[in-house]
Amino acid sequence: MNNIIELYDIEFKRIKKPYLLLILGLILCNLFIFTFKVFTYTNVRNFDFIEAINLLKSMVGVNDSFIINITNLFNVVFVIFIFLILIYGIIIWYRDFYFKEKTAYILYLIPQNKMNIFFSKFLVVLNIIYTLTFIQIMICLMCMLFINNVLGYNISLTYFNFPIMFTFKDFFIINILGVVCAISVIFMCTLFSLYNKKIGILSFIVLIPISLFLYVYLFEFKGIIPIFIIHLVYLSLLSVLSIFVSSKLINKIDF
Repeated sequence: MNNIIELYDIEFKRIKKPYLLLILGLILCNLFIFTFKVFTYTNVRNFDFIEAINLLKSMVGVNDSFIINITNLFNVVFVIFIFLILIYGIIIWYRDFYFKEKTAYILYLIPQNKMNIFFSKFLVVLNIIYTLTFIQIMICLMCMLFINNVLGYNISLTYFNFPIMFTFKDFFIINILGVVCAISVIFMCTLFSLYNKKIGILSFIVLIPISLFLYVYLFEFKGIIPIFIIHLVYLSLLSVLSIFVSSKLINKIDF
């Protein structure tokens, strides 16, 4: 466990700049969306934000579509950033094996369980995802307070249905087990590609779409078994299988 934490610290120091850029990018994108929509709905051309807000208050009947539009775009931006993080999860493996950085070279040559490296990278990606999730929730909260206190509306956080989940089951399946499963599958496919490029490409093209399809298809069985149990079992098995296959692959890859 200590080795994993030490490796995590080393790995995290290597991704500080992208980490900070992702955080800044998420904040700026949400801020741009909100500001842009304010000016779009009010048609204020002189970029006077105060004037636009005052005008928006008086536009009865527009506020509903304005709020829904903003929350939907917030959700889209968040999903895009999560997708970028998962892509970055692939890059951190390729960086080690193809760019031959000195730090990575030393890490892979030190006699140790290579799964420690796997789990350290896993924790780094997990940390980035949960940091951005927390920031997005705070942005949604501030947006809600602004809409309620400044525009005089009365909305709740239920408008921001993602990444905020309002039942424990949804939160656990999507924000915890779903994230763990996504990283596990992507890491496994990445290691397949490092072991054998053709198999790797095939795994990205076939395994990831099939995994997503099965997750959606399992909703068809919700009348027989509770959907929570079905997804719990499916995501758990897929995560364990992906980590197991990764443990075999990482020891077969030559650095």
